[in-house]
Amino acid sequence: MMGSRHFLGPSAVEGSVGKMKAAMMNGLYRTAWVAVATLSLGTAAVFADSFKKEISKGNKFYKQGDFSGAATHYRSAEIDRPGSPVAAYNLGTALVTGKNYEEALPKLGEAASKLTGPGLAKAYYNIGNGLFGGGKFEEAVGAYKKTLEINPNDRDAKYNLELALKMLEEQKKNQKNQKNQKENQKNEKKDKGSSSDSDSTKQKQNQSQPQNQEQQKSPDQKERQKMARPKQQMTKEEAERILAALKNE
Repeated sequence: MMGSRHFLGPSAVEGSVGKMKAAMMNGLYRTAWVAVATLSLGTAAVFADSFKKEISKGNKFYKQGDFSGAATHYRSAEIDRPGSPVAAYNLGTALVTGKNYEEALPKLGEAASKLTGPGLAKAYYNIGNGLFGGGKFEEAVGAYKKTLEINPNDRDAKYNLELALKMLEEQKKNQKNQKNQKENQKNEKKDKGSSSDSDSTKQKQNQSQPQNQEQQKSPDQKERQKMARPKQQMTKEEAERILAALKNE
């Protein structure tokens, strides 16, 4: 049985909403709640209950900031009482606070399926924190909204919802920019390839142009080209013979 229990209030971590990326990296959102199974009966039988002992030890470690140690005791409590929403909730909360989001979310989901009222609101709140920490801002928005549907006065859920919406907007902008950047790079490569093909075609055309010009010459042009060779230089003997012939005339 869950018995009577109360929930520790969230410790608000200070941070600027404007520094959204820092919030994501450093966890600057309102932190989790942990369920405390009270031992209000004060009898020896209660303290002999291993489940309650493990929950109590886990809560002590959690308060001291040792979330790994707390998780160890909550796991032991789960073994003592399988299916307990308190053990599942506390384990999920310790894992979320320790930033082990992937393992935390199934446990908190298990707890949420069995809790009602304020307990359910807090489970959704911690689910939202786990999703937020994992960068799943759109899903985190949905979880915080579920918290507020049950408890509209939850200021921490409102704070985290606002921050998650801002982070979601930033995430969508970044994804759009990355998409545009990839498209631009693809177009640049395509343009370079087209330019290279064009240059290659021009070069081939230029190389073939002299050959085409040679082939296009008329027979007369080819003959004149053959005749247009430079004359050989006159020898000394030839010059003397020509001079002697001129004198005889």
